[in-house]
Amino acid sequence: MTKYLFLAFLALFLTACGSVTFNYNTSNQDLSFDLKEGEPYAIKLTNPVVTLTHDSCTFYSYVLNDDSSSYGKIFIEDISLQSNCKWNGLDLSFFESNFKDTLKLQSMKKIENIAINNYEFLTYKINDDSYMNLIYIFGVSTTTFIVDYEGKLSNELLEAFDKNVTSNYVHEKRFSSNFNDSLVRKNLFKGYFNQYSEDYSSK
Repeated sequence: MTKYLFLAFLALFLTACGSVTFNYNTSNQDLSFDLKEGEPYAIKLTNPVVTLTHDSCTFYSYVLNDDSSSYGKIFIEDISLQSNCKWNGLDLSFFESNFKDTLKLQSMKKIENIAINNYEFLTYKINDDSYMNLIYIFGVSTTTFIVDYEGKLSNELLEAFDKNVTSNYVHEKRFSSNFNDSLVRKNLFKGYFNQYSEDYSSK
């Protein structure tokens, strides 16, 4: 069953169109980042668990959990919207609110934001006690959120962009959780995104 799930996901992946800045390859368990034109940057996951998610507005989407030997725990939600659909607000704000509400956090303060091309490398102070990194990648119709608990992946990608750029909080006490929620799964009830209305599309 798992084999067929992965094959179905791979088929969707291969038929994806548009500008892509991030990919997960099911055959070799690589994450591939387009940091510089013509120079994809790939990292190896250790034991990724992928769950496909679906909504009438999504072309394909999934959540992924991994406890990597190199990067520690990471969580990914990757969302690709159909061309006739739109977000009903800021996708990053939706993710932040869902993360905070789902985990019942007392506070989640954004204390660092390093923006490079269509990547944002964010650091949050959680419950005034520990730190967590989030990598936000956005394209024309794609959105990717990577919760990077240890901050190691964030720093590696930052250094790949520019060796002089690094996060100031990677060595601070780290926040950890078992977050495994999804904006796509909640969209029916929360209305994060929907199809264009006829009035909207005619304007």
